[in-house]
Amino acid sequence: MRIRNFISWFHDYIHNYNLFIPDEDHYEDDSDQPIDPAIRVKQQKHSTWLYVFLFIISLYVLFFIALLSPTSRIVTISNLTPLLSHQLHHEHDGTLSYPCSSITIPYSTFVTNMVSFHPVCSSGFVSREWIEGFYLPVANAYLLDDFRTTAFSQLELLAALCSISNDIVSKALLDIQNKQIVTVELLEEEDIQLQVEAMVELVQATAYAQVTSLLQHVQMMYRSNTLVSAFGTNAVVQIGSGSVSISSTNYVYLYDDYINVLYSLSCTEKIMVTPAVFYAQPLDTDVVDHVYWPISIGATGYSLLSASVDGFFGGCFPLDAVLASTLDCLYNVQCLEILFNYFPALNQSKVKLIDLPLSSSRRNISVNNLVSDLFIEQWSTKINYMNYFNQCAPLVRSVLCLLRFTSLGSQTVTNIEQNPSLTKYKQLQSLYPDTLTCPCANTTMPYKTFVSLSPIFHQVCSSDLISASWISLLANSASADVISGTWISKAAKYFGLLSSICQQANLTAADNIHDFFARTFVTSYVLIETDFNIQVNATVKQLTESIVINFNLFNIMTRLFIQADQPIIVSPTSQVVLNYINTTAGLPGSRPTYVASNYVAPGLVNGCYTIDLLLLSTLQCFYTNSDCMNQLFFYINKTYPASASNPNLYAHALIYNQSSTRFPPNTSVSWIVEEMMIEKWNTSLSFSDYYEACAPTYCTYTQIKHATSFTELLVTLISTIGGLVIVLRLITFQFVKIIFGLFKKKPKRQQQGQSNATTVAGSGAPGTFTFIKPIAVILDSDGYLFIVDSGNNCIIRSGRSGFYCLFGCTNQSGSASNQLHNPQSLSFDSYGNLYVADSANQRIQKFILATNSCGISYNLPKFCSNATWNPNATTVVNSTSIGIYSFGLFVNNNNTLYVSAYMTNTILVWLEGSASPQTYNSSDLNLPGVIFVTINGTVYVYNNGDGRIVIWVQNGAGSSTSAMAVNYVCYGIFVDIEDNIYCSMSTAHRVIQKLFSNIPHATTAVAGNGTAGSGPYMLNLPRGIFVDINFNLYIADCGNNRIQLLQSGYTNMRTVVGNGSNETITFNCPTSVVLDADGYLFIVDSNNQRIIGSSANGYRCIVGCTNASRSAPNLLSQPWSLSFDSYGNIYVNDYGNSRLQKFLLISNSCNDVIVYDDTSTSIITLNITTTTSYQNSGQSTSSIFLPTCSTPLSIGSNCNTSASICDIRQPCQNNSTCLNDNTTIRGYNCNCLPGFNGTECQYDYRICQLRTCSYNGICYQSSNTTFTCSCNEEWQGVHCEIRINYCKNITCYNQGVCQSLSSNYTCLCITENYSGRYCQIKSGKIVTLERVSKSFGYIAIIFLISTALFIITMDILKYYFGIDPIRKRLQSRRRVKKTKVVPVVQKIYYKSSLKKRPINSVVLIEETNI
Repeated sequence: MRIRNFISWFHDYIHNYNLFIPDEDHYEDDSDQPIDPAIRVKQQKHSTWLYVFLFIISLYVLFFIALLSPTSRIVTISNLTPLLSHQLHHEHDGTLSYPCSSITIPYSTFVTNMVSFHPVCSSGFVSREWIEGFYLPVANAYLLDDFRTTAFSQLELLAALCSISNDIVSKALLDIQNKQIVTVELLEEEDIQLQVEAMVELVQATAYAQVTSLLQHVQMMYRSNTLVSAFGTNAVVQIGSGSVSISSTNYVYLYDDYINVLYSLSCTEKIMVTPAVFYAQPLDTDVVDHVYWPISIGATGYSLLSASVDGFFGGCFPLDAVLASTLDCLYNVQCLEILFNYFPALNQSKVKLIDLPLSSSRRNISVNNLVSDLFIEQWSTKINYMNYFNQCAPLVRSVLCLLRFTSLGSQTVTNIEQNPSLTKYKQLQSLYPDTLTCPCANTTMPYKTFVSLSPIFHQVCSSDLISASWISLLANSASADVISGTWISKAAKYFGLLSSICQQANLTAADNIHDFFARTFVTSYVLIETDFNIQVNATVKQLTESIVINFNLFNIMTRLFIQADQPIIVSPTSQVVLNYINTTAGLPGSRPTYVASNYVAPGLVNGCYTIDLLLLSTLQCFYTNSDCMNQLFFYINKTYPASASNPNLYAHALIYNQSSTRFPPNTSVSWIVEEMMIEKWNTSLSFSDYYEACAPTYCTYTQIKHATSFTELLVTLISTIGGLVIVLRLITFQFVKIIFGLFKKKPKRQQQGQSNATTVAGSGAPGTFTFIKPIAVILDSDGYLFIVDSGNNCIIRSGRSGFYCLFGCTNQSGSASNQLHNPQSLSFDSYGNLYVADSANQRIQKFILATNSCGISYNLPKFCSNATWNPNATTVVNSTSIGIYSFGLFVNNNNTLYVSAYMTNTILVWLEGSASPQTYNSSDLNLPGVIFVTINGTVYVYNNGDGRIVIWVQNGAGSSTSAMAVNYVCYGIFVDIEDNIYCSMSTAHRVIQKLFSNIPHATTAVAGNGTAGSGPYMLNLPRGIFVDINFNLYIADCGNNRIQLLQSGYTNMRTVVGNGSNETITFNCPTSVVLDADGYLFIVDSNNQRIIGSSANGYRCIVGCTNASRSAPNLLSQPWSLSFDSYGNIYVNDYGNSRLQKFLLISNSCNDVIVYDDTSTSIITLNITTTTSYQNSGQSTSSIFLPTCSTPLSIGSNCNTSASICDIRQPCQNNSTCLNDNTTIRGYNCNCLPGFNGTECQYDYRICQLRTCSYNGICYQSSNTTFTCSCNEEWQGVHCEIRINYCKNITCYNQGVCQSLSSNYTCLCITENYSGRYCQIKSGKIVTLERVSKSFGYIAIIFLISTALFIITMDILKYYFGIDPIRKRLQSRRRVKKTKVVPVVQKIYYKSSLKKRPINSVVLIEETNI
């Protein structure tokens, strides 16, 4: 019984527990109306239950937040495999890290390099036996260009260069194998590939620079110091009685087949070579033959040449000759036979002719280029990623979020900041400088990403003093000065060497900076900004010092060599004396009075060698504060008076500015050279770029959270509970009252209304047609209407752009195929063809669907490549109709012609076949200009008067609306298939767009940045525009004379044709561009007065090809725009003649053969009889006569130049073969390669064209009729016309949005609370909230289950066991209630007893409590 009593008591207590005990006034509501006590008690009980529930839940939440806090834990996984790595990367991307067990891995463990050399380096041509066969004891007896003179030296140099290249490559390969890659974390295969390729490129560039810098330096020093070659190639030494004469050899230019020494260059001026030949005799009897070269004809007029050596040269030095050679002779057996004939020693060697010829794919390449590549044919690098993975042996660490009881303890907490920005990093660095660590996602990054380095050279390196014109002017010294050896005679060499040193310094700096930028900066964690600056600045300083040291090493070695060996120089004593003085300061080119005197030039010294001449002097003489330059000007004017007429040849003096240079004028040149001619290095470091390259995915820092004392915790809990009690008691009961009030029964009211229809077309619907008896309507799959307008005898349809007429658009009844008479109904078949019941004509008309191309209103005719138009146009509209300044022209696909009349503010419309126009006036038309018509007949026209683009609908209303307001004049407008409007604002240098769904007058710039320019994102006076159905924008860029293409989805434009393209045709302000069905361009070349078209054969002129501006039918004057009709005829707005011209298409057959009829030819007969005179050291003048060559088809001084038309004109294009044929009127025939035809093979009919792969890939022809497109990233399809959607089949979690990237995709998470590749990772905050919400759910479920179990238990006890613990208490409560019934008194009111009570009167009976 005790258990039963307890259960009864508990049930009664829970059921009747009431925290809101009623007061006396609780049985009245706010309006003093009595309320049933039972209802009020019920409200109080429900309030109590709600109060208890909310109190428990609130305590739970506060306990969870106050006593528990989320913490992070790092989980480490070992024995990782690539498959497991990929799986973890997919599931936990964003919190994963892959630290390597070994952070330094040798490249030799996973990188393999394969190098193949040019076959010449492994052939017999570099063998000692072969080279010795070319040795001749008296080689200098032959002339310079005779191959016997330098053959031995050239082949010996070739073998040495091969050996040096092999050694350098071997060392480079060894360096690669010895290098180690530093990877703190595992890198993906693509990143490893990029790092290895960058490292190999760096090693290659360094190796290439070693040999090329050395060769360039040697060439410069030999030429600048005029060292004499023992072969007599650059100078001739004459030993007489008591004297020695050394004179430079000179390369002589041929004019009209005779030699003129006035047009010659010495070997001291530049590197020069000439083709190698064999002479019939040594020609060592006359010194002149050795001084001037090349010589090919003797004094008696016969040729001195007996053979030539293909691909080899003679030059001032053997090194110059061999570097210029292409080694063609070594590939040719016939040429090798000539070598055996002229070098007898080869016949006595063991070398077999049959084994010698070379075979290589890299032919006709100079040795200089081969040396630049270290004779490497192919360098391939292979990477074994599995070996790298095993060497790295990565571990996996993942950060997990846990909940811990932390309120009663003190702890050090490690916080993680995911994907910190630079601003956030700096904030954390200032708060936690000692514990903040941010691992770099990219541990190695090129210096070029965050370092900018460039030298500023001494001003002399950019002055006129080292210009070619100034040096050439000084080279013409007087004979007396040369003989006396004065400084002025060496001035050209002085400045020439200075120029060479400047060039070498610039090249050395550029090469080393390029190599430095390719190097990588290794950092495992983000460096603080001060440490970053110190470390990188130290590296840059070390680099610049090493560059200067290495540069000086070459100069020191060269100078030591010259001083030790004392070689002979070309020109044969320390102050320089000039024999002229300027009495008054004069400007360059002026001729003031000069008085002869001795003048000491400040800072200049004389010497035997040019390098001493330069390095021991200063540049003091050449500054503005010295009159030394005036002395030079006077000397030049005196020696060569003709030079005064061209003052541009003179050099300007240097200007000394102490703030901008560290070298005063009296600084020796040797010190400046030791500093590599550099004033200073400009260095700039970007910490933000470094941080972006490092790309830390997270940062960690630690902080100490102090413990909460028990007293503090107790005070917190008590105050929290007290506040909860007060707040819940205030709001719970009022909330329950409101709920009861909402569910209180209310009298029902019956609502009445009516259905209203909406007018979608016709009267009352703005922007539609005015119907006369619309009798039938149907819808297509997109919900657009097709309406039979019986009274207007036409069919009307709606579309995205509104309503427009389909058939019977003249509104005239008739029985023609394009007319209707009282149509009654219509219907579609499955192909989209339209059937109309033509009632009055007693027939059913079928209108075939002709096109379904997204609703374009303009014509895109298809042309064959040899389509032709009548060159004589028909004037369709003259100036009488349209006046002047008419810009607008449009022909729609119904062949309706639209023209805007500027002066009369009207739009003229000619229907097809109509001779007279329909004129449309509107008060909104204000000086109308360019025009565009959509497929529904809506006219977009630009008003020059008010700067608006207005829309005019052809529904007879004559009204227009404003579509777009612009700040600049629109020189071209276009409306694409989505009704987006484009405007070409020429003077603003950009094209803007207004989207169809945009707010009125809101525009966006889509092309051009508002500044005139020729960059890929700039325009200059753009005119006509065209947008195809793929939303590719073509722009006639008038100021840049080109056609630009802005592909959909791109920001930079590409030049299709014109300046900056590979096409040869040139424009002069193109003003309009349209496309045909195949995407070929048709362009209005306005200032050239012509129309240009393109096809598979390229670009050609179609009409107006004389470039003349007149009013004849075949001429144009400043044409503005063009448009096609459906037949392919061309309509041209001939702006300069104020007329509209129509050029008829007269041939469009793809089988026609184009025949060229040359109506006239001219035969040129060359009778050359020339004389060449030269002067030799003031001696008497002699002449050399160059007679006509004995062979009719040979010309030139050596009779080795072909005079055939194929060789002179080279008319055959596209690598075709030219065959001389005197039987033809042209004198030649072209043998075309497959895919080309035409008289000169100028037409390209290959399957692979530039447009074949939509400019988005490379075309490869697989057969005569098929091709394959290798598409660029992001593109696919047969023609690379489809942009790849990388988001297909990709699911972004937590409402993330997928975005396609270049060959990849990314999920854009909606908030920072989600991260990971698929937004699948939730932040600690979200996880906490989810756990709280789940806790609420669990508590509610437990509460409901407990209540249900209690009720079920009570019912089981009552109905199965007969135990009713609360029956007696209920009975006693009922008895108490009966004794406490409140008495009721009834009051009856009777009104107006003297009067008769009306019918249907009401007697009020009121109950009142007492």
